[in-house]
Amino acid sequence: MDTTPLWLLALCELTMWTDLESFDLMHTAVEAAVAWLTRDGDVNGDGFVEYARSSRARLLQQGWRNAGNAVVHATAPSPGVRSPWRGAGYVYYARRRLAAIYGQLGDVERAERMAQEARDLKRRFNEAFWMEDEQFFAHGPRRRETPGQDGLLHDRHCLWSRIVPTSTWKRWRVA
Repeated sequence: MDTTPLWLLALCELTMWTDLESFDLMHTAVEAAVAWLTRDGDVNGDGFVEYARSSRARLLQQGWRNAGNAVVHATAPSPGVRSPWRGAGYVYYARRRLAAIYGQLGDVERAERMAQEARDLKRRFNEAFWMEDEQFFAHGPRRRETPGQDGLLHDRHCLWSRIVPTSTWKRWRVA
């Protein structure tokens, strides 16, 4: 779940430090990765990158920390589809960086599309994950996941990616 958007970010960073030729050489892989974000990475079609355990033999947690207790919920582990908030941050940041590179390449259509998709994701993320009463983010979209208790591990991911608006992080209770 984390690998694809982080790979895109690494390639964007490499491109910014070197030249656009390296990005052009990876065009097919970039397009495949972007397609994965919206097709295969979005298991249930809600617009967020997520994962689901497809059998008992597969890992329960499929993020950067795949231990069985990596995601701890207030009531009980949530079964089924999981969309950790850091993944939305990675995708948001990758789309923003891709928009800048496509703009430098003169591909205005792709640049505008990536920038718009990033803006839409940021809006949807903050609507779906922010818990106003708690002044904190739920681990997954509120409508289907219990607010997690592991936010302290992932809050910096959202700040780093800039998916959290300044007005929110200034009142956010970060330990």
